[in-house]
Amino acid sequence: MEKGTTYSLEVNGEGTHNSFNYETMSKASEAYKFLSGKFSEYRINNKSSVTSDEEIVQLTISDMFIGTFPINTAASIVPEDWFSKDVYEEMLEAARDYYEKTNELAID
Repeated sequence: MEKGTTYSLEVNGEGTHNSFNYETMSKASEAYKFLSGKFSEYRINNKSSVTSDEEIVQLTISDMFIGTFPINTAASIVPEDWFSKDVYEEMLEAARDYYEKTNELAID
């Protein structure tokens, strides 16, 4: 794995964490916007109504540094949405499909 920063789109639910790594925040954000829009009707807007993480699917982006942590790096603000757990399998499949279609040139 090359040194540097990678951006991970994460679909977390049903006790699992699924990551899809992108080379740029822009590419990860495009995937996030696609999934967030596709499943918007399942979005949980009132997070205080959730009593357990077993009730949700979490969609987020995180950045990960590989190698030495860059000097003068500030914490980043990443998006996060919660969705009804009923959409977990469908969202995970959509994330896989999107990743494969947008990264097919990077796959050997």
